[in-house]
Parts: sequence; C-alpha cells; structure tokens
Amino acid sequence: MDQSRKRTQSNGLPKWAKGVVIGGASLVILGAMLLPDDAPPQGYYTHVLGQAYPTEISVTTDLSALEATTSNELKWVEHTVAGGETLSTIFDQMDLGYSNLLNMLASDENAKFLEHNLRPNKTLLFGLDKDGQLAQLKYDGKMLGGSKYQSDDVITITRTGRSTYTSNIDRPEYEYTVNFYEGTVVEGGMFFLGAGYAAGLNKSQLDEISDKAFAWDIDFAKDIQIGDSFRVLVQEKWSDGEFKGLGEVLAIEFDNYGTTLTAIKAENGGFYDEKGRAMQKAFLRAPLDFRRVSSNFNPRRLHPVTGQVRPHRGTDYVAPVGTDIWSVGSGIVYKSAYNQYNGNYVFIRHNDTYVTKYLHLSKRLVSQGDRVEQGDVIGRLGGTGRVTGPHLHYEFVVNGVHQNPRTVDLPKAISLEDEDLTNYLKLAKERVAQLQAFDKLHEDEDNSGSLVNSALPM
Repeated sequence: MDQSRKRTQSNGLPKWAKGVVIGGASLVILGAMLLPDDAPPQGYYTHVLGQAYPTEISVTTDLSALEATTSNELKWVEHTVAGGETLSTIFDQMDLGYSNLLNMLASDENAKFLEHNLRPNKTLLFGLDKDGQLAQLKYDGKMLGGSKYQSDDVITITRTGRSTYTSNIDRPEYEYTVNFYEGTVVEGGMFFLGAGYAAGLNKSQLDEISDKAFAWDIDFAKDIQIGDSFRVLVQEKWSDGEFKGLGEVLAIEFDNYGTTLTAIKAENGGFYDEKGRAMQKAFLRAPLDFRRVSSNFNPRRLHPVTGQVRPHRGTDYVAPVGTDIWSVGSGIVYKSAYNQYNGNYVFIRHNDTYVTKYLHLSKRLVSQGDRVEQGDVIGRLGGTGRVTGPHLHYEFVVNGVHQNPRTVDLPKAISLEDEDLTNYLKLAKERVAQLQAFDKLHEDEDNSGSLVNSALPM
C-alpha cells in the first residue's frame, strides 16, 4: 500500500469536519442537561405534526349595541318639508350631495317611495356622522301619499356602504277596539273637514274617507252640502290599558245629496260596497287636493289670454303653488317636457283607451318611460306656460276624444271574487250590524260629532 493511502486512513476526517462533529455533540449534551427529570405522561402530546386543527376565537358581535352606539354618535337634524320642496332640493340645502341622493334612490325602494310621495309639512330626521355625511334618514308614515305605510310606522333608511343604503319599517304593536263616530255638515263649518274634526276624527281618518273610500264617487270640494251626514267605525289603539289614538277606518255610511253610500274595508286594505264591488275605480276623480275649479270643461270658451272662442278641453283646478299633483291611474309616462304654451307638462298613457294630461306644473317629478301608480306624485302645481295665474289644467282623453274629467264615467277596479268575496260578505254583514247597533243607541239624541265611549272589541 503506498504512502498516500496510508496517510488518508491514519488522519481520518479533515479538521473542519471534526469541528462540526464536536460542536453538534456539545449541543446534544447541553440539551439533555436542560430536559426535565421526569418524562411527560403517555398521551400528553395530542397533536400530530403537519396536521391542521381549528382554533376557537372569541369575538364580540353585539350588533344591536354597535348600532345603538352609532346612532347615539350621530348628529340629528330635523327638517320640515316646505311647499314645492323635493328630496333633491332638501339634499342641496343641507349640502348632502346629489350623488348620495341618487345612490339612495337607486338602492332602496322606501327611498324612492318617499321621493314620489313627499308632502308639505312632513318632518324628516337626518342623522349625520362626524364628517357631516348622511348616515340615517328617519320619518313616520304620516302625511305621505299612497298607502304603503300606516301612520305609526317609523321608517329608517341607513347607509350601509359608500354608495348603498337599506331600510326597515318599525311597526308598533297595539290592542284594538272598535268605536263609532258620527257627524253632520252644518252651515258656517268647513263642510266635511270641519264636521269630521268636530266628530273627533283626525286627518288620517278623514283622508281615508275622502281619498280612499269615496274619492271616485264624491267630489269633496264641490258635492258636499249642508245636512250631509256620516257614520264611521274606527279602530282605537290601546297599549297596557292606555289609549294611544285612533287607527284605521273600518266602515262608513255617507249620506250625500240624499243618497247613502256604504264602504267597508276588506282584509286586503281596499274599500268595497256591501256586495263586494270595489269602491276604487281605475281613475281618481281629481288629480289633486284643490281649493276650487276656475274653469270647467267647455267646448266654446272665451280664452282669457287670446280673447278667442276656443274649446277648453279640460278642467282648471286652483290650489297653492307647489301642491302635489297625482297620477289619477296606473300607467306609463309617455311625455314629460316643457313648451311655451303648456309650460311643464306630463302626459300619461294608462292603456290603449285612456290618456291623462297635466299642464302648467312648477316642477315635473317623473320622466318619459317611468311607470306610475294611482296616487303617485308626478309634479307640483305652478303657473308655467301661457297662463293668467297658477293652476293645474287637467285633461281626460278616451279613445282620442277629450271628455269632461268631472263627469266622465270611470271604469271600476277589479272586484272581489270566489273565496275572497265569500269572506268579505261575512265581514261586511258584521260591520253593517255594528254601524246599525251604534246608530240605534243614539237615534234619539242630538249628538252630531260626539264620541261614543262604548267601544267594542275587534
């Protein structure tokens, strides 16, 4: 064996490798010295290396507490709607940003309903965050057009993101009883309105009677006469034995011009006569709450501006500037524009037969192509175009021929049928019996407008 081979065997590992071995051995010895004297019991280590295990983390998610804190931190600003105001003008006044309004209207149905049914004197509560931006909008169901809400409902619209909003409706729970109210229109009073207030009713019940029960049969601005009378069944609301106010109208008998009209509220919220025929017709008789008629439908009227004899193909209604103008029926807006004669105007096509036209508006609240429902606010009364003063010019067209809006026969809405009709007729019989029982108790008393305190359970 040569010398080089011998040298390799005798020398073993190189010096650097020997150092590594010695160091590693030292660490092993040191680790052994630090271990506890006693080994852990069997089963002490329960996890296997390389396997994933779930870990429970306790997180507080009391959203109600969070919302309450957020609500308390908001600055609340109250705004009472003035005549002619819209959500757009209100947002502009409060510097809330038009884009925020558009986002709210685009993402929430209650916001869109509020925009189209906002009325003067309505109170809105705006909740602003620390940066002055809208976080919440609150309002109740009072003084709004349409029939979406009850008067005691509280609607809250909340911003949920940079450009998104959602809403909820808080409806209080009550116990209900039925009570009887009656009144007679007397000379020197405010006709139906005055008689209703004298009877102890409030605006909510009077609106139900005039706008929902008999709006299609009685012109409350022109047809009410001294001596007309009414008898009404109304809900009374109670909570823990305390009277909380009046609720919905359940049934009405109205003597007008010597004719007695009866309307009873069904479970679906609509009013029907004793045979189940809808009180509601396909069209409202008038498109606004007006003070007087300044010019009737007249085929040969002397025009007040031009002095020429020309057909007046509609009815002119006088009311304060900014008064809400309603769509008299459901349909599609096929024109919403301005010209020098009509001013701001809206035309609505209800079907192949009926078209209605609304002229001289101060503001249009719908656009061409919009779908509208009966009672939706489509504009505000004004004096734009060729006029001598502010008013609404309203036209009713049937198969292309102008008709007198105040006398034209209006088609009925769909009446009850089948099981709905059977259930309604049973309810109607009970309501009529209640009206007669209350009336009999006071037939010998001169108690027009008095409140009967003998309430019945619902």
